[in-house]
Amino acid sequence: MPTQKVSETGFATDISPETTNLKKPDEKHIGYALEIWKKTIDVQQHFNTIEMQIRNFAVTILAGIIAAAALALREPKSATVFGITITIASLILIAGVIVLLAFYFMDRWWYHRLLQGAVEHAQMIENQLKEHIPALYLSNTIRKSSPFTILWIRFGSNRKIDAFYFAIIIFLLIAAYGLRE
Repeated sequence: MPTQKVSETGFATDISPETTNLKKPDEKHIGYALEIWKKTIDVQQHFNTIEMQIRNFAVTILAGIIAAAALALREPKSATVFGITITIASLILIAGVIVLLAFYFMDRWWYHRLLQGAVEHAQMIENQLKEHIPALYLSNTIRKSSPFTILWIRFGSNRKIDAFYFAIIIFLLIAAYGLRE
């Protein structure tokens, strides 16, 4: 049996019928496999929707955090934390970083991994059915079309999520540093 290639996400990238120990479907089972594929696509959409809702909520909370920090600047007050005097606005922004990290971990390391598993499963089904239904190639096409390169850096789905959250986190940390006493 050939060895499966494993991507940086830990998922198999060579998911042909030969490497998954699954038989190629006969005509009788193609209808069943197509129904399973449809359900798998529904699951992908579900996890993708959850991820977008998490990001939407994170951005909404971020707006509230920035507004709270701006309000704290109206009457600048300081607090001493671990012997360091820092403005309340900076503390609010640092708290925002912690909150955003919680969203990041839920998005990237929880739901995104579930989405990747659903995509891998759909790709396996598509690869098994490609002889019978050549147009059934949605997950493979999306995975192939999604990444892009800026300069020398390839942005796949994982790196896109990392860039989204860490750009915001860096902004918050710079702002918190700028507002220190």
